[in-house]
Amino acid sequence: MFCLVVQTALSQERLVPGFVVQSYGAADGLASSEVLHINQDKKNFICIGTRDGISRYDGYRFENYETVKTERIGAVYQICETEDSRIWAATETGLYFWNGEDFEKYVFEDVAPYLPFYSVHVVEGTTAWIGTVKGPVRVELKPNTGQGVTLRNRLLEEWSQVNIVDASVKKITSFKND
Repeated sequence: MFCLVVQTALSQERLVPGFVVQSYGAADGLASSEVLHINQDKKNFICIGTRDGISRYDGYRFENYETVKTERIGAVYQICETEDSRIWAATETGLYFWNGEDFEKYVFEDVAPYLPFYSVHVVEGTTAWIGTVKGPVRVELKPNTGQGVTLRNRLLEEWSQVNIVDASVKKITSFKND
């Protein structure tokens, strides 16, 4: 996907004089050249989800987060920012958040059967939806703790339809279990 974007940009460079393309890879400090998701936060940092963790770019250099404590983060499928400027990352090993200095892992009970987490959407300050291999999961996050998360409806194993309404962007997302 990342290569496709660069290739398209290179094609446009020939069409638009003055268009500058700069590509980055592992040799430039990126955690991995295999990029899965890119997000720019409100402070203009670029968070890049790669196969080997998260790279945070300030416009000059990459800061890489491949492990939290001793646990490998792995593939990062989505990175998002909430209205309160908290950065969230859905990964193959769980859910992570930026605490202002480093990434921390949210601790869930019995999470292994639901990994990897493919996406995360924080609807309200403490309610999040996580896309898992078993469908969407609604969780109540306990703020500022990084643990003690309460899973609602035992991970919605018997859900039939879920609607997420996000008034801030006038968007409704529906999930249906057939």
